[in-house]
Amino acid sequence: MNLAVGTGEPQAERGEPTATLTLLYQRYWSDLVQYVNGMLSDVHQAEEIAQETMLRAWRNAEKLAPERGSVWGWLTTVARNITVDRIRYKRVRLTEVNESFAPPNLMVTADHSPDVINSIYVANIVAQLPPAQREVLDMIYRHDRTCAEAAVILGIPVGTVKSRLHYALGHLRTILAADPSHHE
Repeated sequence: MNLAVGTGEPQAERGEPTATLTLLYQRYWSDLVQYVNGMLSDVHQAEEIAQETMLRAWRNAEKLAPERGSVWGWLTTVARNITVDRIRYKRVRLTEVNESFAPPNLMVTADHSPDVINSIYVANIVAQLPPAQREVLDMIYRHDRTCAEAAVILGIPVGTVKSRLHYALGHLRTILAADPSHHE
């Protein structure tokens, strides 16, 4: 986003996605949530839609230029379109079935709460890692990238990616081994 000075719009150089996103959030987040909440009267849905709008703005930062109109206009148009799509989706979605009316011989799925607890536990442990190691873990395990792909995306040598991954996994093993409260 590289908008003209004096327009009251945020300023960030092209190629700086983090700075662009930070400026968008600082300037427009609360107004955007309020705008969407005015249509839905559901602040949680409004925040979800505002988040999706910000993601799309970040992905389309090159379209946010003064000659193409105001950033606020673009954001509200995208947010309105997302809101309309969600409303349409809810209208065509089948009504959920009340489980209490299900026949007794119906197969019931297993309780997944231990998996949720484990996920939260692992997320808390990963949060203890240094940012560089978390970033490499995220690229390789969550985004399913190879070390070479992660190196290109992160702009660092492949050897550095492998080293950070090695140390991150070592840290995780050490933390898990030291915590007797959560062994399965």
